Amino acid sequence: MRHRSGSCSIGRGGRQERGDHGSDGPRATGASSLLNLTCLLRPLLTACALSLAACQAFAADVELPAQAPIPQAREEALRRSPRPPGKPAAKQLLPAAEQTCRAALRDLQASFAEAAPVEKKGGCALQHPVELSFASRHIRIEPPAVLDCQTALVVARFFGTDRIAPKHFRAAIKTVHNASGYVCRPIGGGRNLSEHAFGRALDISGFTLSDGRQIAVQQHGRGQGPEAKFLRDIREAACGPFSTVLGPGTDAAHADHFHFDTKKRRAPYCR
Repeated sequence: MRHRSGSCSIGRGGRQERGDHGSDGPRATGASSLLNLTCLLRPLLTACALSLAACQAFAADVELPAQAPIPQAREEALRRSPRPPGKPAAKQLLPAAEQTCRAALRDLQASFAEAAPVEKKGGCALQHPVELSFASRHIRIEPPAVLDCQTALVVARFFGTDRIAPKHFRAAIKTVHNASGYVCRPIGGGRNLSEHAFGRALDISGFTLSDGRQIAVQQHGRGQGPEAKFLRDIREAACGPFSTVLGPGTDAAHADHFHFDTKKRRAPYCR
């Protein structure tokens, strides 16, 4: 069977069958190769044409905005873009002595919280204060006292083991009533700053025992009953652990409370 010239008929072995002229010369061979290449490319070209037509039909269905978007300036874009959360401020590391002091308070089962540093005009300063709320697991400081940590440690050691109240009553100390911890003030209205101004002093107005008994320094500080003997024993025992111990009988300013502080002295001052 023979085909008309220009048709894409491939014979066995992949060769083009001869056309109507039946010539086997060089011209016929070149024309045959060109026809063969055209036949091979025709399906590919047809597929490309169909794909292009499909893309044009899809693009015709897409609605474009009436006006192209205006690019933002870089500064405005950065200002509107969400910023990554900043890193939290690094927690200030306490000096080694302060860390050791706090570890000792925990060993005594004292309860405390970090207090805000203090630095005021006139010299009042407290760099690493604590707020002591319990001298031990059973003895409350009410209200909590803001103190220098070393002074808080002396308070916790002194009241942490209550051996005095059981000598006079069938009860133990439950609450130490704080009249003053840190306060920026001079001594007796003078020019020298009190130890309170550095968090190194605690004023005590009285005690509450586990049986509910209330013992006020002002009421029993100079009496003769068991409450007065209890207060005298407290006062005498405090002389040594604290460098300064004042109370009723010292002067009019201390008639209603005990003043215990940790001022550096060559020897304790107890009056």
